[in-house]
Order: sequence, then structure tokens, then C-alpha cells
Amino acid sequence: MDRLVTTGQFEEALDLGTRNLEDWEGDPEFDFVYGLAALEGGSPNDAVFALERVAATATDGVLRERARLELARAYFVTDNLTAAEILFNVVLTNNPPQNVRQNIKAFLQLIEARRKQQDASFNWSIASVISSDDNINSATSNGLVDTPLIGQIELDRAGSGWPANRRPILQYDNQFVL
Repeated sequence: MDRLVTTGQFEEALDLGTRNLEDWEGDPEFDFVYGLAALEGGSPNDAVFALERVAATATDGVLRERARLELARAYFVTDNLTAAEILFNVVLTNNPPQNVRQNIKAFLQLIEARRKQQDASFNWSIASVISSDDNINSATSNGLVDTPLIGQIELDRAGSGWPANRRPILQYDNQFVL
């Protein structure tokens, strides 16, 4: 798996690692290489889990620092900007080589730029629609429906004057985005 990662064959390394995960999961060297393969192979959430294990359990200081750096990158890719920023800053305090410091500073600038793009907003809309409902017979057989806000509503057994497959629908969409 290490050879596949070294040669840039991340998807193949991820496939191989996934097949052997049950036997090797928890071994720091395996988890580190598997985490790299997952991060570069398009499975950043799997990378987070593997690299968190290495960062927490590795006794080799170099491996632990490399795992922290790659974990920060995985947090960034999964849009966990706060965790990424904290971990990048932790790695910076350990005086990494100059090229690593430059890369970390670039990531920190990207984090700041992403945060500026995430302005809070409030969106809502109201729409009315007439449409088909092919699951019309799934209603309750009770004559009363208890709702939390309105209380009990008595249903008319005769239904409405609309054909069975045409019902008016009022849709309200209220989305709050932070």
C-alpha cells in the first residue's frame, strides 16, 4: 500500500487498504498510509478517522506530527475549518521545515477566505402548486388528526371536490442558513 501511495496510485491503495482494514486498523503505520490513500483517493471522512487514530496513538514523534498535518488537511477538505485551523497552528508551534510552514500558512489563508464567504443569510419562499398525488389512499382512517400547533382537526369524510389524482398543494419553504 505504501508503494501505491508513493507512486500516486491512491485509489488502488485505498482499495487495498479497505480490503485489509479489519486486520490492520489500529496499527499507526497502516492507518497513516491508509489515511493518505483515503484523503487523496476521494474518501476524506475515512482519512479523518484513520489519521485521528495515528495522531492519538503513535509513539513515533515524526509519524505523529505528519499525521497531525495530514489530519488538518483532511479536516480542511471535509470543511471542518475550526479543527483544521487549530491543528495547523499546533503543527506550526512544533517548528516544521520552511516548506511545510509555507503550506500551512497557505491553508490558513484559504480557511480565512472560506469563512469570509460563509455569510449568514435568511431565505424563504411561498409557492402554490397543483399536482398529482399517486399515493392518495394513504391517509388516516380516523376522523380526527391531532396536530401540535393547531390541536385536533376534524377531517371531512367526503373529501374535496378535486379528482382523486389532482389535489391543490400549498408549499412553504423557510430556510435559515448560517
